[in-house]
Order: sequence, then C-alpha cells, then structure tokens
Amino acid sequence: MFPKFNIQYTDSGGVLLCPSCNTDYLHQGRVNFFYPAQECHVMVDAPLVQVDQSMEGNPSIERQGLTVEFWCENCHGISVLAFDQHKGHTIVGFKQHAEVSWRLP
Repeated sequence: MFPKFNIQYTDSGGVLLCPSCNTDYLHQGRVNFFYPAQECHVMVDAPLVQVDQSMEGNPSIERQGLTVEFWCENCHGISVLAFDQHKGHTIVGFKQHAEVSWRLP
C-alpha cells in the first residue's frame, strides 16, 4: 500500500497519513534495520537497542531493509512502513495490521 501525505505545511515535508483512516495522528514505535551482507539486524524499541543476526521481518529478500512501526491515535490501527532495497531501487510501502510489540494507552 502506498504511503500518503497531508499537504506540505513545513519546510521539511508533508505529514504521513494513517493507511487505515487517512488521519495524521501516527505515533512511531519500534524501528528495525536489516543489513544481510553483514548478517546484522538492529532493532530500536526505546529504551531497548538489540543487535543480532536475524533477518526475520526484513522487507527485502537479499538487500538492506528498514521498517518503522506506527500506531494511529484516531483509529487505533497498527501499520508498518517498510523500505525495501531491490536491484538499486528503494521501494516504500505500508503493511497494515502487523503485529507490534508496543501500543500507546
């Protein structure tokens, strides 16, 4: 699913919209970075930082991948923004209803 943005109202860019309800009340959570060439996975789920060799959850089959988990304050939907590397291209998309480790009250 393609990411959508609110109209640009800051110099740094537009506001990311929830893929479920199209509101801009997203909260960031866990971030995962995958670097298969070095068998390195870094997960940041503040205050926890974990480094291991697991490639489980990498959005890219052979290359680097990055995922950012979000929780929507409006619809309580859970989504993951994924960055996938494939043959020199960067593919960006949302995955909805992913299982996440955290949730705001």
